[in-house]
Amino acid sequence: MKKLLGLFFFALLSTALFGQGGSEALGFTLLDRNPRTTALAGAGAASLSQSCYSAFSAAATLPFQPGMWSAGVNFQSWAPSNPADKQTNVALGATFHKGGFGVALGGAIQSAVPDGDFTPVDVVGSLGLSYGVLDAVSFGANLRYAMQSLAPEAKLRGFSADISILGKPVKGLSLLVSVAQLGPKVKGSGSDSYPQPTHELFALAYSFSLAQDHTLELVADQRYFFASKGLSVGAGLEYAFRQLAFARVGYRYSNASATLPTHLSLGLGLRIKGFALDVHYLTASAYLANTWGLGLSYSM
Repeated sequence: MKKLLGLFFFALLSTALFGQGGSEALGFTLLDRNPRTTALAGAGAASLSQSCYSAFSAAATLPFQPGMWSAGVNFQSWAPSNPADKQTNVALGATFHKGGFGVALGGAIQSAVPDGDFTPVDVVGSLGLSYGVLDAVSFGANLRYAMQSLAPEAKLRGFSADISILGKPVKGLSLLVSVAQLGPKVKGSGSDSYPQPTHELFALAYSFSLAQDHTLELVADQRYFFASKGLSVGAGLEYAFRQLAFARVGYRYSNASATLPTHLSLGLGLRIKGFALDVHYLTASAYLANTWGLGLSYSM
């Protein structure tokens, strides 16, 4: 255990040392592919609720999620009110965990507005692996490949990885620390190369019951991007009635260097006999105005 913790914090330190200066590449990989946590302003990285999209985020949550497996699809209309940046995003995800081990698979594709005969298309595929110890601590790793098309003859490609550790110090509380998007620089046109959006993540989630049928979960996170010096802080609240109907709200503050801007998020969810329908809506941002999405999943 001590050796694993030592390796994890060494990874944190080495990431901080090499992530210096320059414009970041492949920033689209930072989009939250989970419709539930998108409705919480992306702040639910430490939440232990069922998620079929764990391949895209901190895989360390997998051993403590309810059920054994899940699968789902998420559709999103990104920035539809901003003609220059609007996109259509589709993500697929699946998870399986048993006996402390967990595995997650995910893939996403997004397409932008056509420019003549050229349509920009970005693709990301990810694998998540995790291992839980004594029902109190878990370790996770996410491996990712991303490709972004900027022009017919200009594409960026890169591999990256996340390392995460999650602990449950008291009932209802989970804490997560991660190094995310850890990878080599991405080569652009000519001799130019750009760092990936490597960042540290600290997240927490606290779930408690108000009464027999009513539950609240508070989530929060903080991200710092080493190359751009971007800072982003988010918080969200989920209300659940009998774990069947859900209402969500979140808010994220980001400084000018962060990839995702400041915004407000809203969402609703419904779960019946393993099936879940989750919707989200982003507002209070000139860039993200009227972004919406919905996800359908099944778990057992």
